[in-house]
Amino acid sequence: MLLGTDFFNKVVTKSYQIHFYNMVENEGMIYSKMYYSITGRRYVKYIQETLMANENIVYEAKFHWTYELVSWLWLILAGWLVIGIIVFIARFIKSLTTEIVVTNYRIVLKSGWISRRTEEINLNRTEEINIKQSIIERLLGGGTVTINGTGGNSISTPTIEEPLSFRSAIASAAARSR
Repeated sequence: MLLGTDFFNKVVTKSYQIHFYNMVENEGMIYSKMYYSITGRRYVKYIQETLMANENIVYEAKFHWTYELVSWLWLILAGWLVIGIIVFIARFIKSLTTEIVVTNYRIVLKSGWISRRTEEINLNRTEEINIKQSIIERLLGGGTVTINGTGGNSISTPTIEEPLSFRSAIASAAARSR
């Protein structure tokens, strides 16, 4: 079966159900510990599977709504061509399977469904955080964040919501980790 229950529980429920976080306060910051769906079934994201001891999620970035808008425009305007449908499905899967997370130890960008690509930078190895926003992105509240680490490592996010909040979460978590 191409779309088995594991795929449904981990990916499809992410966008069509409401999820609750078990919130825990530690040293004045609130962290999410586990994800639950509205139906009560528990599923685990990649980041939850790879958390180290005493590591907690500080911030989780989301794709900006314009990413979904562009996907739908591809389907509507080029859907009569096979390429429009392929682009829509590829962008839809990318938005469902990408995780952009700041923990109290590291920054993680995970993408991919069948093949997986992860990029991580420890917070104590972060050198600079750059935000790129066009005029339209700035008006609509989106932007791209690039995090540069020591040794030439860098992570570039896709267009995310509230890039300034994401940068602030990284800076505050990095300050706490030092």
